[in-house]
Amino acid sequence: MYNLVRGERVKTACEACGLLLETDCDSEGFTLVCPRCSHVINGRSSMLYSLVFSLSAVILMLPAMLYPFLKIRINDYVLTATLFESVAALNSEGYVPAGMAVFLTAFLIPLLYLFLVSYVSFEAVSGRKLPFSGSLAHFIHSLHRWHMVDVFLVGILVSVVKLVDMADVYFGVGFYLLSAVCFFLIASELYFDSRAFWRCHDRH
Repeated sequence: MYNLVRGERVKTACEACGLLLETDCDSEGFTLVCPRCSHVINGRSSMLYSLVFSLSAVILMLPAMLYPFLKIRINDYVLTATLFESVAALNSEGYVPAGMAVFLTAFLIPLLYLFLVSYVSFEAVSGRKLPFSGSLAHFIHSLHRWHMVDVFLVGILVSVVKLVDMADVYFGVGFYLLSAVCFFLIASELYFDSRAFWRCHDRH
């Protein structure tokens, strides 16, 4: 048992091994080390990282979708591809459901997810209760499995492998921005601690 910081006594479970621990926790958060596996468990500080990474991903999301992620040169003819152009191409070819699926899972749902993570994380970091934060925290878990920026990024890499023997293929600015978005999104998920949010939320 670790009583590291003053405040109310709460129970928390180690994310790595599941050991149930108690700590004295207040609005400033807490940090403790699991005696079984030495995993570091953070309180509010982890939510601060989640806030920073999610906001960074939000800022980069739109430029990542507007700048070309691929440039294909065939003789003297150069083709570029952005996400919105890819969706428009699928729709024009009659693959409207596929185009909508790409738009939703690679842009709209990840953007909404990042906004919600930023919103909920801000409450945990600031200690101020925000409207509808509890309902939005539940909704985050519903969106978690539907954002697929990483899948879209892998699809780009597969396309490069298939096209490299037929044309000169270059990564555009959008690819690097999209890679950064994917990194920030994964990092925000790793640092997002719903228990820290609910502890803060329940105090109000």
